[in-house]
Amino acid sequence: MANHESSTKATSRATVAMSATFAIPQLYGKFQVTQDDAYDHASMRAKQLNALMQLMSDDGFEVFENLRVDTKRELMWFAQQLAEEVSTMIPIISANELPGKAELEVTA
Repeated sequence: MANHESSTKATSRATVAMSATFAIPQLYGKFQVTQDDAYDHASMRAKQLNALMQLMSDDGFEVFENLRVDTKRELMWFAQQLAEEVSTMIPIISANELPGKAELEVTA
């Protein structure tokens, strides 16, 4: 009976994790994303990061180099934020990870 009970609890936790809303920490607070939306959000941010990095490298590098130092810092900080957001989404997207391993707050 105890095995059936613990099996049921584990199944319930996995089910909750699949439909949970996650609070993603950011510098000025948190934003919420569901597991269903995490892939789309990560994909959007990855595309934005890719576009930003293209503007800061190759042909755009000369323009980037001629920007004011504070503007370059802000662009690098923005790129870092985008990359961090994408990496935070990976455990949510992954079917093998549970919320506790990602150190994310589940807001149910």
